[in-house]
Amino acid sequence: MGDGNVYYHYLITLAMLGGVYLTAPYFQLNDVGYCYPDGTMALSNCTFTIPKNKKIAILGQNGSGKSTLFQLLMGLIPPTHGEIIFEGSPLNYKKTTTSLLRQKVGLIFQEADHQLFASTVEQDVMYGPINLGWPKMKIQQQVEEALQFTELTPLAERPVHFLSGGQKKRATIAGVYAMDPSVFILDEPTSSLDYYFSKQLMKYLDLLLDDNRTFLFATHQINLVYGWADYYIVLHDGKVIYEGNAQGLFSNNDMLQLAHIEKPWLFEVYEELVKDSGVFAPPSNKAELFKLIQEKNIIKNP
Repeated sequence: MGDGNVYYHYLITLAMLGGVYLTAPYFQLNDVGYCYPDGTMALSNCTFTIPKNKKIAILGQNGSGKSTLFQLLMGLIPPTHGEIIFEGSPLNYKKTTTSLLRQKVGLIFQEADHQLFASTVEQDVMYGPINLGWPKMKIQQQVEEALQFTELTPLAERPVHFLSGGQKKRATIAGVYAMDPSVFILDEPTSSLDYYFSKQLMKYLDLLLDDNRTFLFATHQINLVYGWADYYIVLHDGKVIYEGNAQGLFSNNDMLQLAHIEKPWLFEVYEELVKDSGVFAPPSNKAELFKLIQEKNIIKNP
């Protein structure tokens, strides 16, 4: 982790100790690690913050520790060393604390079958809000919104075991959406979705973003999250090896090679365009890339 990131965490810690919050993060991880009972060290020495109002891409190859990190943030397992602070208070893993945590943090598993268990789609989506003890009218409203959001309204009465892989994934997303969490944790959420619903997911995540909501999005589809995410955390062998913006990550070829992360095609084209001058900001979408190409042509052919 670079000196700048260390200094940032130092400032956050000072502000919290002094009772003054710069921007209170949802999570603060201090030297967190987790070792499985068989001796496998899944995470070690992880120190970073998860702020509010951020779209965070969690990158790393299989086995890098992403899923373990998500289980820790959900309170499903306690760290074997270090401390996790949620909204200013250390997690103590008592039932009342973890229940409150799971009201505010929603996890969408990589495998939809691990998350679906009710008889029908509607019943499954309704399960979370019912357990939160909401009034019946609010539950119905949230469920209807969630089904509409995921375009599952026509399948509301369908048994979940009759759904396709993509439909099951959308049902899990609907179930978390219905609970209206502050933090969305998405573990490979597009793994069973086609191109259309993958793009729809990204579109609606943007609509859900407000002053307090945060998204953690683990994926191998770099071209999908590039331009969407405004912050990146890279895991390798259970350690955080990068925390920062897109330009800092994708211009570091050694880092990408170490973590086995591909470079977004937009960024590759950008690097080719500006390799002689390097004075243009990297594009986050095709429209910005086309604008950059036009500007480069103007410079070359006044």
